[in-house]
This record gives sequence, structure tokens and C-alpha cells, in this order.
Amino acid sequence: MYKSAKFLVGLLREPHGVINKTSSIVVENKQYTIKHYRKNIDKKLHTIVIIGGFSVYGYKDERINDLAQSIASVGYRVLIVSIPDIETLTISTTLVEETRALFNYICNDTYYALDRRISILAPSFSAGLVLAACAHESLQNHIASICCIGTYAHIENVFEYVLGKEDADDYGRNILLKNFIPYHPKWKNNSDLKNIVKEAIYDNGLKRKIPFLPKFVMSADTSTKCFWNQWKSDKSFRLDFIKNLIQENVEIQQWMHVFDVTKTIHLVNAPVVFIHGTYDNVIPPSESKHLHQLRIEKQLPSHLCITEMISHGDRVSKMYNTSEYFKIIRAFNIFFRNAKSIHP
Repeated sequence: MYKSAKFLVGLLREPHGVINKTSSIVVENKQYTIKHYRKNIDKKLHTIVIIGGFSVYGYKDERINDLAQSIASVGYRVLIVSIPDIETLTISTTLVEETRALFNYICNDTYYALDRRISILAPSFSAGLVLAACAHESLQNHIASICCIGTYAHIENVFEYVLGKEDADDYGRNILLKNFIPYHPKWKNNSDLKNIVKEAIYDNGLKRKIPFLPKFVMSADTSTKCFWNQWKSDKSFRLDFIKNLIQENVEIQQWMHVFDVTKTIHLVNAPVVFIHGTYDNVIPPSESKHLHQLRIEKQLPSHLCITEMISHGDRVSKMYNTSEYFKIIRAFNIFFRNAKSIHP
């Protein structure tokens, strides 16, 4: 418990003595940027890989870097890996396969993985991506521990929640739209709509005091304005737009199948810790509960923590009773307990 409690304290104030550097690797003709964090450059440490979420800040997101520093401060080598599609907020059919190849590369290089084993932490959609990649047989003996923060189970459920719930964060809603526009015969070449969606995402993600979106909406043609206003205000319109595209497009159906974690969660033999915010307004905690239950039914190592201390990956600024702190300390304690090399 000491290590996880120290880690949590490190999140609240910047830990001292953590060294970081940036490098890059090429896997199957694709380049990945890696930020390395460690406290002791001489000691052999177990590696924890962090895959960031769909953030406009990408791998430079302060929340992910704070997390990496805090984990490194308690005795790990931490790698934040920048995946190009995630950096551009893009969902592609090849993303799971590319992530699997990336993990295999890291595991097969003893510079990164002492005994060809790593642990992985990821939030939100990226956590589902990690679970889908780690279900592959080539990684079965190479993943020591996994921590998923605010992940999904049924991607269709998340679509319905994000598109249909009035108080759902429009950040996730607009990322969905960004990824569906290229498949729509009418809108795929409409630069006005693409720019509107992009600025809506960045206004939200960057918390711009003066939003850029209004000027892009004003300069768009009438048809595009009408679509955008309906998308913002009419949940039935949003749901029908996405559902019709899914029914009509085979490629969308393929990537939805690839990202269906419920079909492969039983193939992930590493211990998995699910942490989810009680009031997550992007992905409901029922998604993590469902994945945890599927693993329990298969008698696979799994731990579930539903906490008021985070929203959708963000810390909530308020005081909590002791039980809330204990829950999240216990969850990270289980993750850290399994995150170790066989031959330290």
C-alpha cells in the first residue's frame, strides 16, 4: 500500500529527482515518439507503458506526464508512447494491429523490457484499444499488469450514451463526428464542416477563453450551418446520422468489430484493474463494471474501482472521505503489485 499511497501523493505535488528524455522508434514503417521517465538511471526497473487518450494535447498532455512522473518516482521506468492516429484523434481499422505490433517491439527489446515483460496503463478509448491488442496470443506471456481508466466495453453503448445523453460532454461527441464524416457521401469533402468540428473539439479540449468556433460557423454555407445546429441540439438527429452510417458502411462495421472488447476480454490473461469515475460524462462506469464481470465469470484476475475522485480521467477538486482515498490506493496497489519483472 505504501507505494500506491506515495504515488497518489506524487500526483498532488511534483515528485523530485525524476529524469526524462525523448526518443523515437520505427515499427513496421511507422514512427513512434517515446518519452522516458525514471528516477534511478543505474537500477534495472520494470517498465510501465502509458498510452494517452484522445487529447488535443497528444502525448504532451500534462495529466499523462504528471502520471508518468509520479509512477516513475515510486520505482518504475515509464514510457509514454505517442501513437500517430491517437495524436490526430483518428479511429482506424488498423489501430489495434499497429498497437499490438508496437507492444511486441517493446517487449522484444531488452533495452525497454528487462525480461520481455511490460505493464500498461491507458485511459478512455485507448484503454479499450490496449485490451483489444493484448488479447493477441503473441502478447500472452509478455504483459504483467494492465490498468484501464474510464474504458468502454460495448462501443455501441458508448455511442448511444455520448450522442443521446443531453449532459454528455460534446468533446467525445465531436470526435465521433470527426471520424464518421469521411464515410458520408455528402459531407466527406465538405471542408467547412470539417473545420467546424475541428474547432469545436479544440475549443473544448484547450478550454479556449475566446472560442474560434463561431467565426467558422458564420463563414459556412446554409446547408452546413443547418447540419451543425441539428447535430448540436437534436439527439435523435445525431443518433440517426451515426446509426445510418454504420448500417451502410462496411469499413465502419469492421472497425467496430475490431474494437469490440467484450468479444476478446477473456483472452487477456494479465491481471486487469478497472478504475472509473462515478460521474463520468463520456463513458458510463457501467462499461468497466461489465468488463470486470466478464473476467470474473471466466475466473480471470480483475479488480474494479468506481470512485468519485475522477470524472473522465480528470481529478475532481474537492475533499473526500477516507474510503474514497482507500479505494483508489487499493486499486493502484493491485496494479503495482503485479507490475514487476520475473527476474528483478
